Amino acid sequence: MKVTAHEYEADGTYAVTLIVNDGQADSNPSDTIVTITGDSPPVTPSLSVLARKGGLSWRKTRVKAKATVQVEDVTGAGVSGAIITATWAGAYSRSVTFVTDNSGLATSETKYVSRPTQPFIFTVLDVDKAGYISSDMPQPLILDPQEESVE
Repeated sequence: MKVTAHEYEADGTYAVTLIVNDGQADSNPSDTIVTITGDSPPVTPSLSVLARKGGLSWRKTRVKAKATVQVEDVTGAGVSGAIITATWAGAYSRSVTFVTDNSGLATSETKYVSRPTQPFIFTVLDVDKAGYISSDMPQPLILDPQEESVE
């Protein structure tokens, strides 16, 4: 199969004729009119990291932290398959990468830490999804075990 392209140097309305040859004979001509209106770049939709929530789970003197991230498009719909890169710092240090589910939610959880003296700090660094650009990342989420009582 051969694909033929033509670029027009100026905006305007043009008559176009298509003739196909199958190697044996030409088809009947097919005529149409096309309107060329500039070289507009494609619009790339953006992603927003809108809702984040976190919590702490206790086992006697050990505690772990959990953070949930909501990724949405400009219409407010959850975006499935967005790759989130984030870090945990403070009481637990680790870089994490995880993916949103069908509703645009993704959750990251630390391991249990014995008697933490620092807060758990969760920071979203990047959100990546083919065909989208990500907006500004939210402020870090700080979960302080010193401010919550042991259950």
